[in-house]
Amino acid sequence: MTESARLVRAATLAALAFVAGSAASRGTAFAEPTITGVSAAAEGGKLVVTVNASLGGRGKVTVVGTVNGKRVRARKAAAKGSPTVRVVIDPRRARIRRASAPLAFELTAHLDERGLRAQQTLTATVGVPLLVLPGLGNEQTPGGFDSFATALDGTAGGAWGAGGKRPGVLVHEYESLTKTLPELAKDLDKQVKTLLKGSVFSKVDVVGYSMGGLVAREWVATAGRTGGKGRVRKLVFLGTPNEGAPIAYLAGFAAKTGALDALVSNAGGGALSGVIGTVLNDQTVGALSNFYPTYAWAKVALFPGLPPTTIDPTILDLVLGVDGGNDPPLARLNAAAPDTSIAEIHAFFYSSVLTQALGVDIGTVDVVDLTPILGAFGGIGGTGATPDLSTIDITTLATGDGDGVVAAHSVRMDEVPAWKAKIVPHDLGAGSHLTFQLDTNMYAQVAEVLTK
Repeated sequence: MTESARLVRAATLAALAFVAGSAASRGTAFAEPTITGVSAAAEGGKLVVTVNASLGGRGKVTVVGTVNGKRVRARKAAAKGSPTVRVVIDPRRARIRRASAPLAFELTAHLDERGLRAQQTLTATVGVPLLVLPGLGNEQTPGGFDSFATALDGTAGGAWGAGGKRPGVLVHEYESLTKTLPELAKDLDKQVKTLLKGSVFSKVDVVGYSMGGLVAREWVATAGRTGGKGRVRKLVFLGTPNEGAPIAYLAGFAAKTGALDALVSNAGGGALSGVIGTVLNDQTVGALSNFYPTYAWAKVALFPGLPPTTIDPTILDLVLGVDGGNDPPLARLNAAAPDTSIAEIHAFFYSSVLTQALGVDIGTVDVVDLTPILGAFGGIGGTGATPDLSTIDITTLATGDGDGVVAAHSVRMDEVPAWKAKIVPHDLGAGSHLTFQLDTNMYAQVAEVLTK
């Protein structure tokens, strides 16, 4: 070996030794960067990607991919060690404006350090801003429906970021006992504007439980600056009495005569009192007219021995002394055709009562023979005796299909062709009006509807 070759060899070995020593002194400086975890969460119409990293030195996190098929990219520096890096993906960077459908993200998170790279893919959905409206008497239990929003968000994989800094789901509590449907619609509009402010979305989705569905419909039927016409993408009913519920009329009648407690307490030997008493009680009587039925539901035997026949609500009002049955608020609302700009309307209902929970085999008050009640109050064919409902068991009137409070066909709007043609029905099987929040099957189906 020549002298020059020996010098080159010695220099090379010295350089390698220096590099090895430097690497040893720096510990893991040349270890490959590692992504130990990656997750995504919706936040105000944006997606926050959180990357947990392991780095020997400074690096950077780059998130690149598509949102609804359009390219998007964001980058953030990462410190040495085990940093947690939050990268905000703003769909506006992909020139998405006034979106009216969920945002579908397909992304890859890259972790780079000194020419070495780790990467991990992820997909996520940011849902259209969602309004959840609880039912009658919701103002008496503030926050009572928050768990519903959280559970639905969890089922949908965090599409609305419930519980986060800026969730895309809002539970709208309203004064169901003291305000009219038009008044409640104006209040709802304010919440919609709050939810959409600063968002890339132009429409909202609405889930209305029971009376909440009626409030949503009133808002959707209203045009102009304070109305919802043209501003709803999907509308979901959960046990909403769209054609009313006869039990509301009967409760209004019983309340006026002081017999409400007796009628409820006798329900199936007390089996139904928990369900009916929660929905219809002394505090909710004032709002019952919003649920007066719009279909032919009352039958009466005009004379002893004759079969019962359907009677006009006007006659029923005169006999029972209950105002509003011949022109209920729902009649006006049902006369308006559904907003054609709504992409989909879904109705979730129970077709039979959860008998195991109630301990008695009963149905729902639907089309009923009121002869016994009218007789007790001296009505048609009555004896004029002192009113007494202590012998009347409401379960004998509950023979229809439904959730124990609302008939299934009322939710589906079978008697209103313009609405029925637009509604997608979902029969949840057996349950009660108060078990919607406990139904995991319902959560799964609603989440699937809203994330498409």
